[in-house]
Amino acid sequence: MTVLESPTNILSSFLEKAKFNFVWRINVVFMIVGFIMTIVTYISDNKFFIYYLIVFFTTIISLLFLKHFKTYRQVATVLFLAITVVLGLAIFTVPESLHLQEAVYKVVLILSVFFTLGNKWGFFYLAVNSAFYLIYYNFLFAGTAYLTLTI
Repeated sequence: MTVLESPTNILSSFLEKAKFNFVWRINVVFMIVGFIMTIVTYISDNKFFIYYLIVFFTTIISLLFLKHFKTYRQVATVLFLAITVVLGLAIFTVPESLHLQEAVYKVVLILSVFFTLGNKWGFFYLAVNSAFYLIYYNFLFAGTAYLTLTI
């Protein structure tokens, strides 16, 4: 490297490596949380069991693709889309729940999309997930307002 060359290659390489590591680690975290929640919801015969099971298997498949193909962008795109669909289905198909936990997952998801896929995809996921909650809180939440949190 000479003094006249721009260090963008170094930054780009470092940034790409950081994004790959982030997607790998967020997959591992979602896999661990998905496994634990799958076990807990199975034991307690909870209606969210199938959703956690789907997320658990999706993250395992994503980790295998990351390990084999060593590219994060396509894997992250499919993973984030799958998780968004699963969370949306959970919000709209389980009426007897307050759906507060999904909001936390969606915040993590949106921040992850902004970091790994960029602003265009980040704003897209922000709009889609905001629309989910706009519809939920305006039309479906009133039917669940009497529910209390039980831990």
